Amino acid sequence: MDIYPTRRSAAAPAAVYEAIARNAVRAKAAPEGIQYGIEGAAGGIPFPIPKSGAEVMWNHILAFWGPARETHISTYVISSAGTIDRTAAYNEIADFPYYYPGATPESFGSYYFKTRRTTDAPAAKFGEGYLAWQPINSERTKFAAWRYLPGERRARRGPSLSYDTPDPDASGFQMLDEYYLFFGGLDRYDFKLVGKTEMYVPYNNNRLYGLPAAGVLGAKHANPDALRYELHRVWLVEGTLAQGKSHVAPKRRFYVDEDTWFALYAESWDETGKLWKFGHGTMYVAPDLPAVILGSQFIYDLTLGGYVYGFAFNGDPIQYKVTAPHSAAALGPDAMVSQSAR
Repeated sequence: MDIYPTRRSAAAPAAVYEAIARNAVRAKAAPEGIQYGIEGAAGGIPFPIPKSGAEVMWNHILAFWGPARETHISTYVISSAGTIDRTAAYNEIADFPYYYPGATPESFGSYYFKTRRTTDAPAAKFGEGYLAWQPINSERTKFAAWRYLPGERRARRGPSLSYDTPDPDASGFQMLDEYYLFFGGLDRYDFKLVGKTEMYVPYNNNRLYGLPAAGVLGAKHANPDALRYELHRVWLVEGTLAQGKSHVAPKRRFYVDEDTWFALYAESWDETGKLWKFGHGTMYVAPDLPAVILGSQFIYDLTLGGYVYGFAFNGDPIQYKVTAPHSAAALGPDAMVSQSAR
């Protein structure tokens, strides 16, 4: 590991810090339970002084990415034999209504995040589309997702970005709720706040994204020369399977950066109690926001012996384009069909 001096480079626009101050005195668990949603928050992390593991996980889910983005992203799967395959590439637009300018808890609506993807590689998947909306309260408003397959020429309801549904682009190495190390609904787990500790974590990793993918991906793990680490304080949260719930990973642990509130590491155990997966994030300095955000990630399967490199910007001229909010129509099923069919 290449260890560098600690640079607490994490920052956000003044409006975000003002919203965090407001959230500190108004954000709370939804009446249905914090595992389903929160209320009274917008424009910044909801719980700047968290008192529970669930509050830390909501901070991670609602960490600052800016109001909207456009990116081109690739997914690479590295098998246990060391072969490297680019299994998917797609154009993405994504909006965070929770972070729209002037957003209030009452104004941003039922969904805090919306994304639309159009696949352009490999050739067999060209033109496929995916649309997903993530609710701020999954008990009141269900996850919404649609898929478009060129042969069908219509949008169908599909699996949402949540829980243990396998990611179709990751060849079984990643679940949908391993996006951003953890994403989607909290209700499958009881989250315990273990405490705080200092760790060497991946930080200020911009040089990673300037390398070709071949310079990042090794046969067994990422090239250590492509990564840099710093000593930072993290919050440790442990999730165990909630009563009456099911998940292929009954125990998980997350290491959440105190400055940005993004999870930087994640661990998952299988049903036999064996350590199964290790998730490794990277931190990207996005000057156009300006902010430090979670960038590309690695999910290692310690049982199968391979890994996936996701949300990879390598080789793309525009890695993370900050945009104004997109129209509601642009993030609807009709727009997905229109864009994918071109």
